[in-house]
Amino acid sequence: MFSQRFRSLNIGRRLLMLILAMAITIGVVGVSSLIAMSSASGTVTTLQGQIDRGVVLTKISHDVRSQFVDVANSLYRGTTVWAEANNTIQASRNAFKSDWAMYLDQLSNEERDKVSREFNDALVKLNQAYDAMLALGEQQSRGQLELFMLNDLDYLSTPFITKLQKQIVDQRQLAENYFSVFSTITWFRG
Repeated sequence: MFSQRFRSLNIGRRLLMLILAMAITIGVVGVSSLIAMSSASGTVTTLQGQIDRGVVLTKISHDVRSQFVDVANSLYRGTTVWAEANNTIQASRNAFKSDWAMYLDQLSNEERDKVSREFNDALVKLNQAYDAMLALGEQQSRGQLELFMLNDLDYLSTPFITKLQKQIVDQRQLAENYFSVFSTITWFRG
């Protein structure tokens, strides 16, 4: 029925109807593309935020281990001198404070509160470990260092490092999830 009516129209009206149909089709495709691009843009921004958080957490973990725990162990083994260890540990503490603040700044208020509650006890212990090592560095007592290394360093630093590793794994999983969403959006668009 439609094809008979279409044929009965003069050529000008047929062309107008075809042009309108194509314009509507192009409009629908354009709007769909804009929606997909907007969604992809938001997902990419979120993905970048998750990756940035993971990078900061990994840096914190690396620095606490290599610039604090490993340096304390080197001092204990006698492969590092007090002055060098003191400088490195003080720099590590300063970097830790700065990096931890940077990480918290990347979080929403709700996430920041959750992380602060989760890490509170572990942060207190880690700060006690930093304080103790810096105090030992002022005293330069080999006997006190041995007691601290045998009894306290792992007890004070391990809870933070363990929680941090779990947080890194969680961040990686979130980033992978956002990447999957982004991949799905770009697949539909392409």
